[in-house]
Amino acid sequence: MNAPRARLAKKSSLLWTKWDVVVRKNRRAVAIVEAETGRAWNRAEISAWAEALAAGPLACSAGECVGFSLSNSAEWIAVFLALQRVGAAAIPLDPSLTANQQDALAEALRLRFVWRDGALRAACAAGRASQSMQVGKLTSGSTGEPRLIRCSAAHLLADGTNIMRTMRIRPSDRNLALIPLGHSYGLGNLVAPLLLQGTSLICARAFVPRQIPGWIKKHRATVLPTVPAVLSLLAALPGRARLGLLKLVISAGARLPAETACDFTARFGLRVHNFYGSSETGGICYDRRGTASIDRESVGTALRGVTVALTPRGRIHVTSEAVAAGRGGEFTLPDLGKFNARGEIEIIGRAGRVANIGGRNIHPREIESRLARLPGVSDAWVHVLARAGRDYLVAAVETSRPREEIVSDFNQLVAPWQRPRFWLVLPRLPRTERGKLDAPALRARLEAGNLKARDGRG
Repeated sequence: MNAPRARLAKKSSLLWTKWDVVVRKNRRAVAIVEAETGRAWNRAEISAWAEALAAGPLACSAGECVGFSLSNSAEWIAVFLALQRVGAAAIPLDPSLTANQQDALAEALRLRFVWRDGALRAACAAGRASQSMQVGKLTSGSTGEPRLIRCSAAHLLADGTNIMRTMRIRPSDRNLALIPLGHSYGLGNLVAPLLLQGTSLICARAFVPRQIPGWIKKHRATVLPTVPAVLSLLAALPGRARLGLLKLVISAGARLPAETACDFTARFGLRVHNFYGSSETGGICYDRRGTASIDRESVGTALRGVTVALTPRGRIHVTSEAVAAGRGGEFTLPDLGKFNARGEIEIIGRAGRVANIGGRNIHPREIESRLARLPGVSDAWVHVLARAGRDYLVAAVETSRPREEIVSDFNQLVAPWQRPRFWLVLPRLPRTERGKLDAPALRARLEAGNLKARDGRG
């Protein structure tokens, strides 16, 4: 080994080491397929691409935090691996960000460099060192402000191992990569299986639902990790569509409505397995049966390698080697839960803002859950507003049914004090790029609409 390679080897992270073992086992095995064109890269080609980047334009990033904004692609994997090769921390950024937005975010997060247009660009002069971080997950939680979760290679490897063992994802499987590779869900379900055991990826830079069945058949996809909104659209596709060799459908990132799960199963004959996790902890629970969201509205039981408990106040407490936040592999989430008779976790609320209406406390999540069970409702979001020191509820509902019907049906199910004061009812609610309901956008619309209603303008 020459001197530059020797220096690289000493700096390389455990993620690169694991990948190198996979490459040596079968250099010609397909690693990445481009969904749109069918172009394929084998493991050796991806590894050589990463080596070239590590020895060239990314060589000076060792020990630094580097942001990169790329769509799902072979290039994404090559850049990620190159950063692991040189011992930098890879911080995947939202691929929809403009160059100015990338630079502003890099400054806010103190990232030393940003990789853009095939070049490494200086970002924050006072950038933080990578230290023990190999991967940085960005999460906004409920605040809308980006927050960096510092993950070591061990965290990501533990998460990937827990997911593969629980979901029985094999080296021979083919993952259809529609969810962003850089999100926690994508890192655990797509990137980690590739690096740990060579599970190939069929990468889509962008898509519309009608393309998905064709890609599944053409590229022989066997595993589909996705979000409820995509499942709902797939179930509603016109005409006949078959899903080839697909055997496992996973839903995460947002609440899986029972109606969506039922419609998808009726259309394609495949059960949808609910999956629950967080950026801080990695994967937490999984519905092994594929019916939990239908009959008990649960998120399943703990993944292998994960222990779930409830605090005295009912918050979900996770212990796992994949936990990147908290202390000693333990983290307490703001989500409130309970164990049902099957030992599965049901999410019943979120710690924090609770409405106090007429001296009675109620969690917005309780109202969301009831709204989501109404016929024809695919999703719901409830928020607490205050006026003159008094709380009241406002609700956003995703449905094709008329507003008057939804309000009337719901009001028959609950007491007057549990009824939202203002409603936003739309066929499609705004969502983030991750497929989650866009809480800041919904909050702004509900607050603005409520002000108009109070002033007699709406």
